[in-house]
Amino acid sequence: DYSMNNLLLRIDMPDGTFITKNIVINRWHDNVNSMFGEKYTLDPSKDTMDILDRFVGSYPNAFIVVKFQDLPRFIELMKNMRATPEESKELQKYFISRSDPKFWEYFEWFQKRFDAQEGIEAGLYDLNRYLKEAW
Repeated sequence: DYSMNNLLLRIDMPDGTFITKNIVINRWHDNVNSMFGEKYTLDPSKDTMDILDRFVGSYPNAFIVVKFQDLPRFIELMKNMRATPEESKELQKYFISRSDPKFWEYFEWFQKRFDAQEGIEAGLYDLNRYLKEAW
C-alpha cells in the first residue's frame, strides 16, 4: 500500500521492557507535477526506508507490535514483501487493526511515548491516515 509511510513500532523485549522505532517509508516519485494520480508516478524499486529512534509526524499509518523473538521474521517480511496473500496475512499479526479490541490501549501507549519525547509540543496523534482496513 503506497499510502503507508509512517509506521510506529514497539518491540516487546523478553525482560518486559520495550524498544520503540519509527519506520518512515520514502516513496520515490518520477514527478510531482500533479496532485492527482500519485500511484502512476511511483517507482517502488527506488523507495527507501528510514528507521528512526524517535517518533516523527502526527499522522501514524499503523501501530506495529513485535515480540523480540519474532523480530527476524518481521524484518524479513518487511524487507522482501511481495504482497502475496500469505505474506499479508502473516504481517497482520504485527499490525494493530482498528478492529482490535485493544486498539485504544495501543494508541494510548504510543501517545504516552510521543508525549514524553516531545513534551508540550507533542499534540495528539491524528488517526485520519491510519490503516483503514480492519481484520
